[in-house]
Amino acid sequence: MKNFLKGLVVGSIGIAVIQNLVQLINGCGDLLTNKLSIQGLKDQKTATLLTKEIEEIGMESEPVQTQCIGFEVPSDDCDCYEVEEDKKARRRR
Repeated sequence: MKNFLKGLVVGSIGIAVIQNLVQLINGCGDLLTNKLSIQGLKDQKTATLLTKEIEEIGMESEPVQTQCIGFEVPSDDCDCYEVEEDKKARRRR
């Protein structure tokens, strides 16, 4: 009977101690996670600033004319494709 009572006391105290240890470990893990997320936010802000600077430099160095020598990109309002289709239709006749 004495052993049974000793087992109950040790078991109830042991469970409480184990529960507190688990909570302590979880708390340390949460602190570590928070520190890493704060560091990640700082890195993200730095990356955002660098990206903005790169975009500004890119906008400054953007070329005004994009034509190559002897090549011109047709405008969107050009009816070039319809003219070519008319020529093909005339040849078939």
